[in-house]
Amino acid sequence: MSFFLSKNKNITLGIDLGTTYSLVSSIVDNKIKILTDTKGRFLLPSIVLYNKNKTIVGWKLLNKYYQYQENILKSVKRIIGIDFKKKKYDNFLYSLKLINKNYFINTNIGLINPINVYIDILKILKIRAKYIFKTKYIKGIVVTVPAYFNHEQRNITKNAVNISNLKLLKLLNEPTAAAIAYGVYTKINGLIAVYDLGGGTFDISILKINYNGFFEVLATGGDNYLGGDDIDLLIIYWLIKKLNIKNINKKKIKYELKILAIKIKIKLTYQNKIIINYNKKNIEINRNDLELIIYPLIKHTLLICYETIKSINVKIINIKKVILVGGSTRIPLIKNKIQKFFKCDILNNINPDKVVSIGAAINANEIINKNYKKNLLLDVIPLSLGIETIGGVVEKIIPRNTKIPVSCTKEFTTFKDNQTTMKINIVQGESDLISNCKHLAKFILTDIPSLPSGIARIFINFKINHNGLLFVKAKEKSTGIKKEIKIYDLYK
Repeated sequence: MSFFLSKNKNITLGIDLGTTYSLVSSIVDNKIKILTDTKGRFLLPSIVLYNKNKTIVGWKLLNKYYQYQENILKSVKRIIGIDFKKKKYDNFLYSLKLINKNYFINTNIGLINPINVYIDILKILKIRAKYIFKTKYIKGIVVTVPAYFNHEQRNITKNAVNISNLKLLKLLNEPTAAAIAYGVYTKINGLIAVYDLGGGTFDISILKINYNGFFEVLATGGDNYLGGDDIDLLIIYWLIKKLNIKNINKKKIKYELKILAIKIKIKLTYQNKIIINYNKKNIEINRNDLELIIYPLIKHTLLICYETIKSINVKIINIKKVILVGGSTRIPLIKNKIQKFFKCDILNNINPDKVVSIGAAINANEIINKNYKKNLLLDVIPLSLGIETIGGVVEKIIPRNTKIPVSCTKEFTTFKDNQTTMKINIVQGESDLISNCKHLAKFILTDIPSLPSGIARIFINFKINHNGLLFVKAKEKSTGIKKEIKIYDLYK
């Protein structure tokens, strides 16, 4: 399909770095091209095997990954930047080790940093692009991330791209990428929702689009620990109970149940009833059984949708279309519940596996070829930003869903007599408690005048520019003494 974009003279890529599958797209002669491997497959399973003498990525591992157990790494996107306080270990088929607040994966050849998995997947996609275009030079790439990814998760993704010797043009939120693809393909306009349920994460974004290529993100919400993997887990729990399976802590049994759960989920997406066999036992399971098993997760996604829409005082009836993104949205129950919740047209005519990569490719093409007519994209911050105050309480400076660029200032004071320094601890998150938020950076403002508590006036300013750079400035009013810190690529 042709686009309004001019002929592409520079090779740019849009990469969807997914939990289950990854893929890469580009614009060639005004048309979207999904890049395939030598066997014509556009998907790349996000699976990596680490042995002492070799590293294998993708399709070769898909049908036999339980044989390798600890050395094969899958769904690693869920570990990237994981909050060490959260206990979501049941979602992983391998053991983790916490070192300096970062998780590493235990394998037979030692500890593996999750970022290495990202790097090895990117290398394969890079090789695929260079083979197809017969060139060693790629001008730049846009990589998509879940809208609800925090600063650390985005920064890890950025670092993986840099280590892979690829030029990162932008980190683009996955729902926004999907909206761009539909905006170009179908020329949709008005208020839309993007419901994105992938292998490991869930995002909901509300956008306003018009025919002139104006994309305004109004709100975003989500859960970085809710996706197809969690649907599989619910099916596994059902199988354990139904089949009376013992020794469920054995890795081989875990892997076998995982593979069986995936087969059940996929087959019941297209069939009403199937017979499964495990350990010489046959059990019939129908689509209604599956829907009862997974409904709690679907209900939770709709609750997030409701809260996200409510946060911007938009009525559900005003949302005209819903875009479905992610392989999990193929499940009939999800489509039915979304239809009933939004009561509007459901758009899934672009392959939900491809749509994010397509949007990223369009965005990359526009960034590099500056003489092209660009879409205007106004985004928001997905998580609130603030500082720690007395008692471990968070004072929010920029609330979530604030449009960027933005600048916000709040006034603070000292809490004890003759206090001459103030520690500024910058955090990200929705909780009012510092212990439940993500720490970003800290600095100390010194030489505050020695005064009784509550007299000094310190103005703290948070500023985010178009490129996603966060600048935090603290200034004492009477002396003019100030200090500033810059946090790179907060939302780029």
